[in-house]
Amino acid sequence: MYRLSDSMCGTMTTEKSKGDKLMDKLSIKTYRLISGYSVKDVAGEVKVSEKTIRAIEKDPERLKGTKFETVRKMCEMYGVTTDDILV
Repeated sequence: MYRLSDSMCGTMTTEKSKGDKLMDKLSIKTYRLISGYSVKDVAGEVKVSEKTIRAIEKDPERLKGTKFETVRKMCEMYGVTTDDILV
């Protein structure tokens, strides 16, 4: 179960289960926040700039032009699959 605080994007409780599409609606930034990582943490781990992470969060379509290894590392950090974050 995930609990988002009021400061992140309103109080909301979600559970991910097979066939549950609610988790698919969360933004990449929300996955990062739920996972407890800063932009700096993610950028350092996946070896891209903080500017790149912010750009991806602002426009998820940018993931389509991102190296698969970068996407895979982000998914691993956030505890999600590529299907969860790819638009």
